[in-house]
Amino acid sequence: DFFIFGHVHTPGNTLTPKGAGFYILGEWIHGCEYLVYDSAKESLEWRSGND
Repeated sequence: DFFIFGHVHTPGNTLTPKGAGFYILGEWIHGCEYLVYDSAKESLEWRSGND
């Protein structure tokens, strides 16, 4: 399980106490953080706008 939120101005990622991913993508003007979902590996990859 994972939870994804955007436009919060404070990007970050962590795990919840039950092990779900919790991602805050920030905003699109300055940081441009984003996630890449790979359904073949069932994984999320965190990237900053500078990657």
